[in-house]
Amino acid sequence: MKFQSLKIAIGFFSALVLGGCSSVKTADISVSSETEKVVLDSSGRGTMKLKFSVPASYLSKRGRLLITPRLVKANGEVAETYKPVAVDAPIFVQKMHRKKVLEGYVDSIPVQVFRVGHKDDVLEIPYETPVFVPMDSKDMYVDVLISNEVCATCGAIDTLFAAGVRVADPVETFDLRWVKPVIQRRPKVMEGKGVAALQFVINRANINGKLGNNQKELEKMEDKLRPILEDSLATVQTIYIVGMASADGSLLFNTRLAYQRAEAAKQWLVDRLQINSEVAARIFADVRPEGWETVLEAMRQAGDKYAAEVEAVLERYPSDSNDDDVQERVIRHLPCWNHIRDNYLQRDRKVEYLYTYTMKSFVTDEEVLEMYKIRPDAFSEEEFLRVAELASSLDEKIAVYRKLLVYYPDSEIGKNNLAVLEHEQKVMKDRKGGEQ
Repeated sequence: MKFQSLKIAIGFFSALVLGGCSSVKTADISVSSETEKVVLDSSGRGTMKLKFSVPASYLSKRGRLLITPRLVKANGEVAETYKPVAVDAPIFVQKMHRKKVLEGYVDSIPVQVFRVGHKDDVLEIPYETPVFVPMDSKDMYVDVLISNEVCATCGAIDTLFAAGVRVADPVETFDLRWVKPVIQRRPKVMEGKGVAALQFVINRANINGKLGNNQKELEKMEDKLRPILEDSLATVQTIYIVGMASADGSLLFNTRLAYQRAEAAKQWLVDRLQINSEVAARIFADVRPEGWETVLEAMRQAGDKYAAEVEAVLERYPSDSNDDDVQERVIRHLPCWNHIRDNYLQRDRKVEYLYTYTMKSFVTDEEVLEMYKIRPDAFSEEEFLRVAELASSLDEKIAVYRKLLVYYPDSEIGKNNLAVLEHEQKVMKDRKGGEQ
């Protein structure tokens, strides 16, 4: 794979300060960074934000570029490797798509994938990851490993210096204020969703567990819904089993067929889990046409050269003024119809399931404390806060707030009050150390 200059703009926030304005060049690839003043975190924790600018012309038409940021010690030892970003060329995308469709191939590298388009395009890729730098570490820096194909290390092309890293000095004085929680009894409404990719006999709605991966897909749906349906603390409000009407064929016919298939999936679930009639009455079948927009988006993502032809048809015959059958007839007469049919019309028929349920609220303090020991997963944020109020020691309160943030990581009260408690804990330890 041939690469020209690759420029990567990088910014560090929170715990990191980029080492001075730097620019390191190799024969073909360069990376530059500029110092930025930021609010520092003396614990060595923060967020690293990067931005890659990748010209499409840097990749061969069949290639994949992997960009892997790394945290490196002063002696050159890699302390941490972060998730790579993949940039795929059009033919590589098509090759991977065929492998997925024909062989069930799964990309082996957990990357965020971006696709380049026209050879003159420049792909701007934002990248963000949490970073932790140990307090005793010195002279650490970030570099970027550039590699090709599907291996983040074995296809290495170059390693580029990105930025120096410095942990801020501890803050001696600051203002932490305890936020008094307001405990409110509110319904604990939960929701979730999933998709089962099922195969059916053409124009039939009955489910055959031996066909394709049907048994595995149905069991995935069962595994997700069974714990909720059998949980004594949960009350199911609604479960919608939604059939997806294919873009290929008559809209009316496909809509009816997709609804019948959703009904079949619903009945399979009721029979499999032996759901009683009261709960079964809250399980509904529904249908949603996928339409040609879904096919067009798949073609765009794959960089398909025929996407513009399909887009022109949809613009000429919009679905809000003409039914999808008009689009269907015109697209079937395109010279690229066989290509579209073979590569983008799904062999599987998706059945989406969406569910909502409520969890039992715990009223008395005794009940809250008892259930905290065995079912913290059923707690609301307010119930965690009540447990923290009832805790008798500082260490116990800290433990409750930490567990609260596991289940509610965005809790502003949780993050603030945990910081107050941990600061108080540190002050107490410092005083004891001084007395000794």
